[in-house]
Amino acid sequence: MSPVVGFLFPDYFSISAGIHERLLSETINLVPPNASILTQNNIFPYVSHRVDAYVVPLRFLDSGIRNLTINFVNQTIDKVEYILVDNKTDPVSTELVLSMLDVKPNFSLLASRDDNTILLYCRKP
Repeated sequence: MSPVVGFLFPDYFSISAGIHERLLSETINLVPPNASILTQNNIFPYVSHRVDAYVVPLRFLDSGIRNLTINFVNQTIDKVEYILVDNKTDPVSTELVLSMLDVKPNFSLLASRDDNTILLYCRKP
C-alpha cells in the first residue's frame, strides 16, 4: 500500500489473510467442487455457490427452535459428503457437529489443520 493512501485516508486499513485463513482456504480446496458439504456461518460464503451446501444455523441454537435446529443438523449430516468446521472461529457449531459425529461412524477425518482447529470430515465409501 502506498504511503499516500494512509495519509489521505487515515482510517483506511488493509486486510490480509493470516496463517489460519490460508490453512482454511487450503482445506476448502480439498473438497471436490461438486461435493455436498455442511459447514458453519463464517465458512459458508466460500462454499455457498454449491447446489448442496448447508450451514449450521447457529443463530437458532439459543432460541425456541433449538431442538428443530439440532434435528436439521443431524439430518443434514446424514446426506452430505463433507463436513468442515473451525473450532477457532465457531466453537459452538464445532461442538454440536462433533457430538453428532461421535455417534455416526460413517465419517472419517480427512484433514486437520492449525492444531486441530480446522477439521474436515469425509463420508466413508
